[in-house]
Amino acid sequence: MTSGYPPDPGAQPPLGPDPQQPHPQVSAQPPYAPTGYPPSMYGQPQYGQPPYGQLPPWAPGQAYGPVQGPSNGMGTAGGVVGIVGAALCWFPYVGLILGVVGLVLGGFGLQRANRLGGAAKGMAITGIACGAVAVVVGALILGAIYTRSRAYIGG
Repeated sequence: MTSGYPPDPGAQPPLGPDPQQPHPQVSAQPPYAPTGYPPSMYGQPQYGQPPYGQLPPWAPGQAYGPVQGPSNGMGTAGGVVGIVGAALCWFPYVGLILGVVGLVLGGFGLQRANRLGGAAKGMAITGIACGAVAVVVGALILGAIYTRSRAYIGG
């Protein structure tokens, strides 16, 4: 239906197939690369996913994930207890006890880290350092409390 006017340059092209263009040829090839797995029941490609219940095709003897080295629980525990002891060293006896435990666990953890090749060595050193701070500050606070209490009592 032409009206005799020139077409509007901003107009949208008509929707649907153009009746003067031939139909495109349909290819028998699928529009995706086959993955080696059968297509799902809906005809969708699996995109590298193995079928349910089957393992992916790995080489024999290949590991399923990264191999972890030996761990050092003593070093990690020493670091955690030392940090908590340093944070709570302002409370009488709490910081002192946690500091001593952090020092002991950090020392054993450092020995074990040197034997295992450095596993949690930083946490062990942190436990020793924070434990030492907690012991010193806790001892000073207990000494101050003891001195003040003796002066108050009159002893």
